[in-house]
Amino acid sequence: MEKLNQSSIEEMVDIPKMQFIPLTELENAGLILRTTARKLIKEGKLQAVKVGRKYFIPRKALIAWLESNLTVKG
Repeated sequence: MEKLNQSSIEEMVDIPKMQFIPLTELENAGLILRTTARKLIKEGKLQAVKVGRKYFIPRKALIAWLESNLTVKG
């Protein structure tokens, strides 16, 4: 299994270009379900900013989380 780095993740995954990504955008892009993202936020495993009732994930935090949690088999 091979660990991924930022450039390989960005080539493989269509990450929205905005600096702070709403959970709905993550789900629409097929990256992570909103419920899973909320769970990771509550567990302190995914950094987020809360504005009102909505969470936004900093793009750099998402890439860092993907780097540490995705592997390529083969």
